[in-house]
Amino acid sequence: HNIILLHTAKPKVSINMGACCCREEDSHFEAHFEAHSSDSSFSEEAEQKSALEFVSRFNAGGDASISLDSSRKHLPNNDFHVLARIPIPQGHTLKMAVLRGEWREEAEEGGMKKTMSVISLVAFRGDEEQEVVSFTSVTPHEWDNFALELSLETIASMMPGDVIEARVKVCSKGHLVHLRSAALQASCDVEAVKELVAVKLDSSQIEKLKNDLPNIIQTRKFPKILENISREDVNTVFGFELLELLTTCSAELDEDRMVFKREEIITKLERFELFFKWAMEKYAREPFLDKGTYAWFCEETNSAVSEITEKLINEFARLVDVKDTVAIQKIVALHHLGLADDRFNVHEIDLSRITRQHEFERETAILVIQMWADSKINPNSWDFKPSSLKQAAFCLQALDQAQSHTQISTRFKSDNDVFMGLRDWIAEIAGIDSGSIDPGTGHGDANVVSYKPLSSIFNKAYIRRGQMRAASILGDLRRATFYVKTQDELDHIARNLEKAFPDNYKKKIDKWKGNCIDQLHEIAKLESVTLKSGSSVTIYRFKANSSQKEKSVKSVYNLNFFIGKPNFYSTGMKNHYITACEIQIGLTSEINGLREDHEPYERQRILESLPLLAAYKEGHCHTGANPDFDYDSIKRALFKRQFPHIDRRKTYNFSYKPPDGVIMGTETHRQLPRGLKIINDCCFDSWSSCGSIVCWEKNDLDPRVVHSVEELFVDIADQGWGNKGLLFGLAMQVGPDLVMLSVRGFHDAERELYTNQGGIFLVRNSYNFSAFSDKTIIPRGVSKIMIIACGRVCNYGHEMYYRGHQIRITVIKEKYTDV
Repeated sequence: HNIILLHTAKPKVSINMGACCCREEDSHFEAHFEAHSSDSSFSEEAEQKSALEFVSRFNAGGDASISLDSSRKHLPNNDFHVLARIPIPQGHTLKMAVLRGEWREEAEEGGMKKTMSVISLVAFRGDEEQEVVSFTSVTPHEWDNFALELSLETIASMMPGDVIEARVKVCSKGHLVHLRSAALQASCDVEAVKELVAVKLDSSQIEKLKNDLPNIIQTRKFPKILENISREDVNTVFGFELLELLTTCSAELDEDRMVFKREEIITKLERFELFFKWAMEKYAREPFLDKGTYAWFCEETNSAVSEITEKLINEFARLVDVKDTVAIQKIVALHHLGLADDRFNVHEIDLSRITRQHEFERETAILVIQMWADSKINPNSWDFKPSSLKQAAFCLQALDQAQSHTQISTRFKSDNDVFMGLRDWIAEIAGIDSGSIDPGTGHGDANVVSYKPLSSIFNKAYIRRGQMRAASILGDLRRATFYVKTQDELDHIARNLEKAFPDNYKKKIDKWKGNCIDQLHEIAKLESVTLKSGSSVTIYRFKANSSQKEKSVKSVYNLNFFIGKPNFYSTGMKNHYITACEIQIGLTSEINGLREDHEPYERQRILESLPLLAAYKEGHCHTGANPDFDYDSIKRALFKRQFPHIDRRKTYNFSYKPPDGVIMGTETHRQLPRGLKIINDCCFDSWSSCGSIVCWEKNDLDPRVVHSVEELFVDIADQGWGNKGLLFGLAMQVGPDLVMLSVRGFHDAERELYTNQGGIFLVRNSYNFSAFSDKTIIPRGVSKIMIIACGRVCNYGHEMYYRGHQIRITVIKEKYTDV
């Protein structure tokens, strides 16, 4: 059942088979070998010709295993040594492929400054790599364990004729890599795989399916005629988007596959149409924090997203005087493709030919929830949960109840003190009495700050969402209005503010053209001012209000600034926002006039921003518009903006264990540097400022590409009894600060999970539990990620033990990201 092929074209290479056996009774194959050379120079040609290629066939039980020990030297061109290959025969379906064992890297002469060698597990289709899973050596001269597995998506896509390969690259001249107890193993379903024959649907069946589609999606009751569906019928019945989701988009299946199974289509339809139902199907029973299971948090966030989307889109529709909210949703999605430029005649588009963009709406709602709630939640609560798990309930409460600003935010007083301190600073540099700048509250200095409403944030994020290149700035999340009685006083204030920070203003960071990481770096360089209260404020823009554009004498100005450091939030592929604060300062009469006319003014701004919406209101873009318009190209453009196309040839697995076996909470030398701030999770930031442990960091991600985290499993635990108090997560460094990509608390449910599986998933099969998303995007410009733990990590009976982790990171194909 098993065949070994040894290709040795160079007579100077000898093969020492330490052990070789083929036992039919247990259907197990083993081959141990060592490669020796009498040519110490190891030329490139000689080494390539002498490379051993071991090919194993599957036995009757559907298993193939090649166990091998070897030593490998550096190749002059840094090429790979092929260690073993396993082809998938006809009639077999791959179930598992793993490369595991121990290895050690050493230098032949002298010491070793750093380790660089790589061992890889590769899936091939012909000459094309489908997935590459790699592991880089960690500790020089010491044996280290490695375990590489192909992803479930790649395993599902492997077909007869495809090949699994193990290979190693020795990256430094004079280095050796030793392998021991190393094995390439695979397992297959050996039952004959019947060739799928597509059911051919007639026109009446297709029409009925289209009409029944909403009910089919809700009930998961698919007609039996859809057991095997052709590529053509998938596209006709369910649309281009589902076909993309089944093939190139998720890279789960072969791009050229012609037939799809019923369950595959049901799963992808739920993912596309009913995201939270799809997530619940997969993870509802996952033990999670103090609520028992993940279902509670998922349902709560689903409720918040649904209610916010419905209420705020209806409010948006009322504002622009359009009754068809679905048309608005399509128009806004199309707006972000640049359809207002000269390449398109917006009047020609038939909106009925465009699919409703559920992904766009859901990600916008989650982005709005993050921005609005994170700045108001009490960060010092003792429940040790990520901010993202509290935000949905907080927003639902605000939507259901008419609350004052003091009730909304637990941080109102500190915000209020900063705004009043800034008023005093403005008066000081202008040389006027602070009493001349009236907060207009009618209560002296109290209750100056107001918070931008959810509906207003939604309007801005919905229309002017950030791009992968840079983040948009929501400049008035916290805001206040100061009134001045005379034009002379206002002119004096304006002249002094205009010359206060000229270098800051020249940066125009709100109009940034580069990526969001460089944008945050530039913000960190801006000059700041320290108020008498001790708070730091960075003013980045001072300009006349847009209502004053045509006026020679300006009567209203806007001052935008950050309190301390900016906050940064992101969702999905291309949605990045930085939040800031605003003071509007002007003549009392002029500001009151703006208040009276604000709604027509806002409506006009929206219509100017959305020419397609203006065209729709004028009677264009309805059913029957130009049928020759390139709708397929538009659909593809919409889809690729929202779904990552993973390059399986660039998939990296990092498995790490601390040098001493465990990191404990008492190891203060691994704490975050003082002043490094978490800028998207107020709870994690609050506890990390009290003490945090850097468990692991990687400094060499390629900043030129966009990465996606597909899996993260962390071996971390607390003392296992008593009160809870541990937060941990994956962070990326953006500019000078940190953004949490995924966070989890360690409660009773996590103690149960740890007992059962020896660690905790933060991201599993691409699903990020704390972000409620199957996209964990590391944007271009990021080169450093780390795993951090904080909270009650030591003392008073509390303990923290980190013993390592496994993380899988992929690269998104370049053509699906902004250049």
